[in-house]
Amino acid sequence: MNEFQIVAEIDRPVEDVWAFLLDAGKFSDWNPAVRAAHIAGQEPLAVGSVMVFEGRFLGRNYESRAEY
Repeated sequence: MNEFQIVAEIDRPVEDVWAFLLDAGKFSDWNPAVRAAHIAGQEPLAVGSVMVFEGRFLGRNYESRAEY
C-alpha cells in the first residue's frame, strides 16, 4: 500500500485551526470528497463521539463513520 503525507503551514492560532477542523458543518470546506458531516449523538465532539461523513469519491457515493 502506498502512503503519502500532505503538509501545510497555517498562519492562525492553534485554537482557531482546531475549532475549524472540528466543526462538522465545515468539513466540506476543506475536504472536497465530503459533501456533509454531522456528529451522531450529542455535541460537542468529544472522546467517544461518532462523526458521520457523506460524500463522493471516485464517482461513488459513500457514508463513513469515525469514532473520536
